[in-house]
Amino acid sequence: MSLSLPSASVTVRKAGLGVAKGGPTNVHVCIGPSSKGPLNQPIAYSRPNDAAGTFGTGPMPKAAAFATRSTSARYIVVRIPAVVVAPFTSAITKPTGKTVAVAGPLGVVPWGHDVSVVITTAGAVGTAGIFYKKSLDGGVTYTAPIALGTATSITVGTKSITLTAAETYAVNDEIKFYTLPGSQAIKDPTVTRVGSSTSTLTLTGTPEDEYEIVVEYLFGGTIGTTGITFRYSLDGGEKWSPATQLGTATTFMLMDGTEESGVTLNLGAGTVDKGDKLTSATTGPAWQASDVQAALDTLRASSHAWRFVHVAGDATAAKVATVGGRLTALEGLGVFTYAIFSARDRTDGEVDGEGLPSVFWAERLISEYASLAADRVGVSAGRSRVLCPITGRANRRPTSWITVQRLIEKTIQVDPGRKLDGALPADVRIYDSTGRLVELDSRVRDSLHGARFITLRTFDREPGVYIARGNSMAPEDSEFNRLARRAVMDLASEVYLAIMTIQIENHLRANPLTGAQPGQTSGETLTPGALAEVDARIIDRELVSGLTAAIVSPGYASAVRGRVSRTDPFYTTGLVTAEVSVTGLGYVDKFSGGIGYENPQFAALIGA
Repeated sequence: MSLSLPSASVTVRKAGLGVAKGGPTNVHVCIGPSSKGPLNQPIAYSRPNDAAGTFGTGPMPKAAAFATRSTSARYIVVRIPAVVVAPFTSAITKPTGKTVAVAGPLGVVPWGHDVSVVITTAGAVGTAGIFYKKSLDGGVTYTAPIALGTATSITVGTKSITLTAAETYAVNDEIKFYTLPGSQAIKDPTVTRVGSSTSTLTLTGTPEDEYEIVVEYLFGGTIGTTGITFRYSLDGGEKWSPATQLGTATTFMLMDGTEESGVTLNLGAGTVDKGDKLTSATTGPAWQASDVQAALDTLRASSHAWRFVHVAGDATAAKVATVGGRLTALEGLGVFTYAIFSARDRTDGEVDGEGLPSVFWAERLISEYASLAADRVGVSAGRSRVLCPITGRANRRPTSWITVQRLIEKTIQVDPGRKLDGALPADVRIYDSTGRLVELDSRVRDSLHGARFITLRTFDREPGVYIARGNSMAPEDSEFNRLARRAVMDLASEVYLAIMTIQIENHLRANPLTGAQPGQTSGETLTPGALAEVDARIIDRELVSGLTAAIVSPGYASAVRGRVSRTDPFYTTGLVTAEVSVTGLGYVDKFSGGIGYENPQFAALIGA
């Protein structure tokens, strides 16, 4: 038999409202992939761009810099490996009884499409007569009818649909599926030529981040001969590189600030003309849940203190659930924290005719996350164009990035969607240069907000962009359904644990079998061997006063009550238990009232 290490613990009650110790309230940890730097090593910084010196480029150092760009808050970063996520093809919806196969044509980079093929003229496969139309945006737009002839396959976007010979198709029969690009993929570029240039322009490599690539030739010429000059943009043309002379080279590494982007421009033999353009896009690096779990364990073993975690890089519901489970386990070890994630971006096929996210994207995210119930995680949906303090570019970034910035700017009880705090910074844009809405606005389409995602919104006839609400992925009726309540409860839990930990190995009085004790009320029956009333009252005061100073006096909560047990067999077990109840703050989600004209004469008569 061995003695256990003296310790104290607290369990956060889920059915009431319950919370912990006073660590820093505006220090966050950013976990994610980057182009370089030590793996699984927490490092703290005090200036926004400092982490980039060690960790280069990628989602993690940029997200950390963006979050702290307008504050003096310290932050901690942990680099985790980038992992390969393969392209995804959904199940195929097809007419009953038909045999259909889908594959990717060789040499074509898989990208995101919502494929729909509709039969417009009936017939048998392999016999001339069938006509079809096809769509890459889920049926928003279709091509003109195309003759299948005697072929048995149809190429749509990056996929080839193989039909079975002799099977018959009727008018309006439809084949549907959608695809998602893999991690660090490069979209097949679109080349726009102003004349008869002949060089084949391609992009290759492993992208370090999400980029919207545009290459524009300022002076043309023959590949391999000096004279060709170009510029490029990694944010869709918002910011351009300086004019660059190609010289005699046939390749060029696109630079992400001072770091390599991982994307190489390749120019085949031939010519380019002034005004020729190449456009493309990339997906960023992916991460796996086990690496985030390992990072959390390393953080716990370190001397760092923090309030919450931001995982940079797209998440799936399965990954969020796994990490959320580890966060709950850490609660039992005295580490009270929560994490913010980003749901995947929409694809080309999930954009409607106005450039807004289509209903398909929203429905798929809602379906994927529907069964997730985790009160220590928040997941954002949608993007906005924001300025990067490292590169000066205006890339599209997940809503989680600006949410983290708002969270560390405000005290923990403030919901990031509080209207009183004003609009988000002016560089946060969900509309294009013409004023046309091009990103998710929950005022226009609120289904993702209703499904517990953190989203952006506007207000009628008001400028500026706002966070709709700081939702968590807890069930809607949970007391932890918003991040602010989670943060306050975490702080209270830390304080509670710290107060109780102070009592470890302290000598306290126990009730004897008989005889009146100090503090005993007349007629009160005391439990022999339980904590004596005189010492129990001291601990009560320490609990309530400590928690009041930590969460009530600063305005984080409304009230707190606490009472140590008077019946536990303390004398024999050495165990002291206490129950604390916190009355949190209420949050205004709706306001309703009435307004109208009145007749002053009539009102005066009523008053009389």
